Amino acid sequence: MITINLLPVELRRAGTPSRSLLYVVGAGIILIMLAGFAYAYLHFKVSALDSRVREKARTVASLEERAAEVDALEEDMRDYKERERAIIEIKTKRILWSRKLDEFARLTPASIWLTRMEMRKYSQDEYTWEKGKVQTGGFLEIRCYASGRGVTNVTRFRRALTGVTAYWRDFLDPGVSPSDFFSDFMDISKPAWEAVKLAGFREESNVKSRIRLELKPLYAPPGESGGAAAARA
Repeated sequence: MITINLLPVELRRAGTPSRSLLYVVGAGIILIMLAGFAYAYLHFKVSALDSRVREKARTVASLEERAAEVDALEEDMRDYKERERAIIEIKTKRILWSRKLDEFARLTPASIWLTRMEMRKYSQDEYTWEKGKVQTGGFLEIRCYASGRGVTNVTRFRRALTGVTAYWRDFLDPGVSPSDFFSDFMDISKPAWEAVKLAGFREESNVKSRIRLELKPLYAPPGESGGAAAARA
């Protein structure tokens, strides 16, 4: 069979699609497909990143909560340390005068009898902290008699009052020095006595003496760390 196309040549070309149009359509389809793939990829990446962001946000929230707990614990620790420091300061600096009197009575031998005992503790307003001068916290002054003509009994009494602290105070840190009667004092007056006769006593010849013990300062100097220390009751 023979087919004859009776259409004019112009009409035949118009009805046939051009190659350029096919290329354009193909390129458009390819671009649409690439755009779809790119959108799908980016959507997956954004979803993954969003999930990671939410996870990190939960982690940050958890860490912030733990940090708040740590801050609270540190605040409690500082508070307890401050209380502990205050308790230690009161315990180490406070003078128990009832115990001190018991120690004094124990150290006083039978050969010594007291005629006067004065204790003076300076208030914070009485501290002068003059340059070149030693500031004391007060004093304990003892006036007494010792039986016998010699000064042996007075010397022994002074030695009993100062104990080992007076001997070691130039070699040891005060914080580690032994705790005894003299540990709350910083100095003792120079030996001074007077021979007297007391009529009617078993031994008329006796020695009159005056002993002064200088109390350690109960307050810190102005400008020192921590300011004025708590007074020893």
